Amino acid sequence: MPGESGMVRSSSRGELAPPPKLLQTPALDEDGHEAADKWSNRAPGQPAAAAADAKGTPSAEADDNHFAEMLEDLFPRAVPEQVFVKHMSSVLNNHGFKKDTSINLVSTCRDELCRSLTDLLDSEWNPHFSISSLAGFVFCGRTGFKAAMAHAPVVNGKERYVFWVAPHIALSADGQVGKCFRPHRRDASSACGALLGVLAELKSGKMSLRLDQTDIEQSLVKQELVGHLPYGHLPTLVELTYAAYDCILKEIKETAAVSIHPSNCEYAIVAGIQIHGPGGQNFFWPGMMSTYDGTGFKVDMYEEYATAVNEWHVNLQGWNASEALMLLQKRRREARLAAKTGDVEKLKRVPISLGGIRDHSHRTLLHVAAIYNQLEVAKHLITEDPSLIGQYDLDKCSAMDYAVDNHFDDVARLIKSYGGGIEGQHLFEGLMASVERLDLESFERYVKFAKDKEEALSARDKDGRSLVHICMDIRKQTEAEQLKQERIIQELIAFGADGNAVDHYGNDVLHHAPEAKRKSFEMMRQT
Repeated sequence: MPGESGMVRSSSRGELAPPPKLLQTPALDEDGHEAADKWSNRAPGQPAAAAADAKGTPSAEADDNHFAEMLEDLFPRAVPEQVFVKHMSSVLNNHGFKKDTSINLVSTCRDELCRSLTDLLDSEWNPHFSISSLAGFVFCGRTGFKAAMAHAPVVNGKERYVFWVAPHIALSADGQVGKCFRPHRRDASSACGALLGVLAELKSGKMSLRLDQTDIEQSLVKQELVGHLPYGHLPTLVELTYAAYDCILKEIKETAAVSIHPSNCEYAIVAGIQIHGPGGQNFFWPGMMSTYDGTGFKVDMYEEYATAVNEWHVNLQGWNASEALMLLQKRRREARLAAKTGDVEKLKRVPISLGGIRDHSHRTLLHVAAIYNQLEVAKHLITEDPSLIGQYDLDKCSAMDYAVDNHFDDVARLIKSYGGGIEGQHLFEGLMASVERLDLESFERYVKFAKDKEEALSARDKDGRSLVHICMDIRKQTEAEQLKQERIIQELIAFGADGNAVDHYGNDVLHHAPEAKRKSFEMMRQT
């Protein structure tokens, strides 16, 4: 998901990824909601008029600032949904997707709170084709997609489809995640109820994954989500909502790819998260927005959208949180630009905490410094807030990951000197790929900058094969490749890799090796 800080690489999100570090796991109440804390100047349930400033007088401005800070921290670059629909529609128009040339396929949760987004889309475009299920998941499959595509306008021989998809979540004015108020109900309600149901099962330690014929959609939601959660990690509702976003985006991409007619269609995917705020106001976090032609060629529209939405204003009927949010986003945008261009002095003058700044992909300013090789910026940021070293973006990448991948060794050495290093899924994938390619330089870099060398050398693939297994199994080599292979094996043994490792099937590292390699390996193991 490219953002202002640029996108250099993307890693997969499997079970071996490090636990998401977007938030500290909060205390939950008996309904599974996250309790209010620093985000509010009043206790949960206390009316806004009771909130007071330092002088003891009510302060609506303080409430607005607190909510804006919470929203920007949890869902960076979120804007009022009417602002999002207006600017995103304009960007799509620039790419040929217009109300008279395209059909919208929309998936939001079945919750009536989500209707505001679909109503906005229908007023800006034409009536949409619904592909919605609980929590915004998409379960209609190829049949549903093809039905919608058969309704699309045909202009100059082309059909165009726009997929708008989003799970949803509520944020109350007093800082409670998952709680909202609905018309004609005195007590607080919940959103998203389906995801809160999943969270309750996870908390209980028991989750049924069978297909319940009396609750089919919720059964499918659970089956989809379980594969996107790090093993053993109890997510917050915010993390679970991001996991739902990942699942939905994957569903859309895979189903669209097998449903389209490559010779006569173009389509766009617009994905994010709908957020229900105080006073009936909704916001939208922009996650991903790209166009595809029939061959799968992708054009990312995020930078175009970000430029269009940089200066926004909307009248929210007397509620001033929009102004607080706009000002906060402007300051954070200026800080990201300063980090990108290496302007340390400007960073020092930013009137907000640098450690809390994230872009829409949850990249910190240290991520930005690592991506753009800004060593002095990195030094300043780490001095101000060393915890930035351990922060991950939505692709589960740390600043160190980007520095190493882009060969920015000065930044990597700086982070390493403060206790940072490559670890988890990124380390696993990098080492495996470098060994499979016999890329000696890349292999040495991953070992050099690994946070834990023992973890690096004990990496195993899904079949339990060690790095030594993988290297020994490589065949059909040139003479130069054979020399690289021997060098990598030598370094693995020298670094302390287990030369006697056995995979899940009981095979040792020499199982598939020809006789010449066996003798060579035995000599290396003995020296």
